[in-house]
Amino acid sequence: MFILEGLPAIVLGVTAFFLLTDWPSEARWLVPEQRQWIKWKLEEEKPTIRKSVTLRQTLRSRALSHWFIQEDRAKATSNFMAAIPMSLVKTMTPGKKLASAAPNTKRAR
Repeated sequence: MFILEGLPAIVLGVTAFFLLTDWPSEARWLVPEQRQWIKWKLEEEKPTIRKSVTLRQTLRSRALSHWFIQEDRAKATSNFMAAIPMSLVKTMTPGKKLASAAPNTKRAR
């Protein structure tokens, strides 16, 4: 069963490996106008100025620290929001006693 489920992915992966090319000039399935347009778009998107940045500068950058803060906020919010319904279910289930209530120690005579 697992072989049947994985077979299409393997076939498509091998096909894509042999059919897809690295550069538009090597793509035989494209019309020359399409190749030229893709080359033009790639040249247009290239950065004009290359600036070398050290690892220290990258780690001290404000954008990276903001990204980490946003990630932490998202994780904390998702964990908190998932805990709310669970706590409501535990406390509002009918027939269950609160765990913080004192046990009944009086014995019937």
